[in-house]
Amino acid sequence: VPGDIGPAPLRAPVARRRSRTELSI
Repeated sequence: VPGDIGPAPLRAPVARRRSRTELSI
């Protein structure tokens, strides 16, 4: 299902950004 391929990669970079912000703080 293409819908599963869409949100999956979008959630990955968001999680990385959150972890980076936590490390910055």
